[in-house]
Amino acid sequence: MESFKLQTDLRTGLYFNKYKYRAKCRVNGASYTYYTNSLDEFKAKMERRARNGNSVTVILNSWQTVVDEIDYEQLSKYYDWRANADRDLYLARIQGSQISFFSNDLELLKTLTVLDPYLKFSEAKVQTSDVLYFKKEPKHKFRTFFRGKKSPDNFKIDLETFIESYGHLAKVSPALIRALEDPRKYYQIKYMHSSYYIDYDTESTLTLLHMFFPSMLGKTYSLAKQP
Repeated sequence: MESFKLQTDLRTGLYFNKYKYRAKCRVNGASYTYYTNSLDEFKAKMERRARNGNSVTVILNSWQTVVDEIDYEQLSKYYDWRANADRDLYLARIQGSQISFFSNDLELLKTLTVLDPYLKFSEAKVQTSDVLYFKKEPKHKFRTFFRGKKSPDNFKIDLETFIESYGHLAKVSPALIRALEDPRKYYQIKYMHSSYYIDYDTESTLTLLHMFFPSMLGKTYSLAKQP
C-alpha cells in the first residue's frame, strides 16, 4: 500500500451536508451491483441480463467486453466490506465504475484499501466566508449552489425551462449541463450533487431561482479574484 495521502477539498459544505471524509476507488462492474448483496447474486443478475438481451452496453464495446473487464475478486471484497461495515457510519455513491464512500470515520474508510491500494482520500474543508475567491477574475458576480438531495419530479423540466427562458442571465455549471443532456446520467439530476451551481450577475436573478427551484437551492456566494 502506498503512503496515506489525505487531500484537501475546499467546499461550501460537508459532503451531503453531513460527512467530513471521502474515499474514491474504481470497481469495474460497480454500476451493476444495485439490489444485490453478494457476488452470487451479482453473477445471477448479469446472467439474466445477458439472457434477456436487455443489457446496456457502452459505445464500441460489447456486453461480453463489459463482463470480461469485471474483477470478481475485487467485487467479492466489496461485498464483504459492505457486509461487515456499520451501515450507519457511511454513505456510498456509484457513478459508472467509480464508488465514492463518505463518512466521518476516517479509519473506517482506510479499510477500503482492500479494494484498491490507490484509493484517493479527501477531507472537506468548509469555507465560512460568503465570498468565493479565484486565481483569475471570475466571469460572474454571484454563485448559488444546489442542495445535494433528491430532486422533485418536475425538476428536470423546470431546469430546462429556466435555461431556455433565462439562459442569457445565468450560467448553469458545466457538469450539470452534461448530466442534463445525457440520458444515461439522469440519476445525476434525480439525485442532485451539492457541487452543482448557477452563476449570474444581478441579485434579482436569485429571485428567479427561488421561483423555479424553491426547495433545491443552497448557499449563495459573491465571486471575487484573490486579493
